[in-house]
Amino acid sequence: MAAIALITPTRNRGQMLLETYQSILNQSFPDWQWNIVVDGEDGLKDEIAAHLSQHQRVKVYFIPRVGMTKSVDFGVKISDSKWVGVVDDDDWLHLDCLRLSWEFVQENPCDLAYTKYYEVVGDRTFKGKRSFIDYCPDRLLLDFMTFHFRLINRKSLNAIGGINTDLVYAYDYDLCLRMSEVGKIGHVPEYLYYYRHHSDRISADRRLDQIYYAGKVVQEALKRRGLEKDFFLDVKVTTSLISKKH
Repeated sequence: MAAIALITPTRNRGQMLLETYQSILNQSFPDWQWNIVVDGEDGLKDEIAAHLSQHQRVKVYFIPRVGMTKSVDFGVKISDSKWVGVVDDDDWLHLDCLRLSWEFVQENPCDLAYTKYYEVVGDRTFKGKRSFIDYCPDRLLLDFMTFHFRLINRKSLNAIGGINTDLVYAYDYDLCLRMSEVGKIGHVPEYLYYYRHHSDRISADRRLDQIYYAGKVVQEALKRRGLEKDFFLDVKVTTSLISKKH
């Protein structure tokens, strides 16, 4: 059993996935496994198999097209580890991401820990820093501050029922909301994840769908917390402020 299992759902990503791969191989923390779940037909199947399956701790699974949420769920369930983390197929990790995240959860017992992250554009052009909002279970209803990178305790994940595979989008927001209601969430005070913006990213291509599902999971959270009689959800598309300083 590995300490950490990383899950990456992917489809037709190519070079960016190879960059993700390199960042994981270069981790200063050695006790990990990585499950790459190829969601449906992929024109880069042979390339993926040739380059990514060479490392004994990297496993590539080709499954019928089921979408991101079910692909992540598949990867989580087939992995064997104490902790789980998801890395998007177009992003990459800081060299010390796993080590510092692991050290944090050892020193600060919690069910889920999340780091700060950088935003980059296209071919690694720096855009800015994110993660300015301090964690608060109630504020999480308004702001998804528990973003990348997240390290999740497997036992805690199982205790809340795992990933909600009925959600096409925003499964991670839903997971964090449910975890915040019964568990402890910690914040690693380091920038350890690189989140890439580009035209083919789901967050760009399916923005309105994401907003719809995010609103849906917040509405369910209000019900679980007994707050639906006191509050209603007003969904708006908003802008955000990003620091350009390194």
